[in-house]
Amino acid sequence: VNSPGGSPLASDIIWREIMLAKKAKKPVIACMSDVAASGGYYISMGADKIVAQPSTITGSIGIFGGKFNINGLYKDYLGMNTEAIIRGKNADFYSEYKNYSSEELVKLQKYMDEFYVDFTSKAAEGRKMKVEAIDTIGQGRVWSGTRGKEIGLVDELGGLQKSIEVAKELAKLPTNSSPQLVEFPKVNGFAAILADLEEGTAITEQARQSQLRRAIEQEMPTEMKESFRALSIIKSMEKEHAFALMPYQISIR
Repeated sequence: VNSPGGSPLASDIIWREIMLAKKAKKPVIACMSDVAASGGYYISMGADKIVAQPSTITGSIGIFGGKFNINGLYKDYLGMNTEAIIRGKNADFYSEYKNYSSEELVKLQKYMDEFYVDFTSKAAEGRKMKVEAIDTIGQGRVWSGTRGKEIGLVDELGGLQKSIEVAKELAKLPTNSSPQLVEFPKVNGFAAILADLEEGTAITEQARQSQLRRAIEQEMPTEMKESFRALSIIKSMEKEHAFALMPYQISIR
């Protein structure tokens, strides 16, 4: 796991799949690398064991929401006026041309409160802790992997090799065995993706865009990658207005 989080829905879908894997008696180990915050921790917390690096940015159990109001940009800078004709009371709830009304803010806060309660409840279940204890170390707080182990968010310190050792132990494999590692998803290079486009290889448009985005990001300098990811988050706000996402970026240099 290397993620500061993102969509609450996507996080919960991944968490559910992990629960189904555990129900099928498959050991699940979360290996957290640079960042496993908010939604990144959400998808890890249900694992049988969580392994993190000492410096892994861990936790950020929380959610925030909002939207951009770009009406001033259109009106004051571009000379464009917008007018919404709505058929229902909350049809323009997510409109980027108006602020939330007082009633809409109450609805948004209610959704975020419900998600936070669900988040802390599932974290408590996964970590075998009380909800109150999770809330104390939650509320968006960020910890290092070392501190996360001390407060119960992490089981072991280490990297991928340590995670493999833990997986072998839970799967009751001989300690001297050499498991075959299969990496998902397969990330094609930029040239390979262009070749697929020319050949018309069967792939959904969404998957193609995702692969292309990852391939382009691989070729970027570190500073540009950070800006690219920030723009991706802003772009996602067109569809979602609540985020299981660490609301800031930490760079360790």
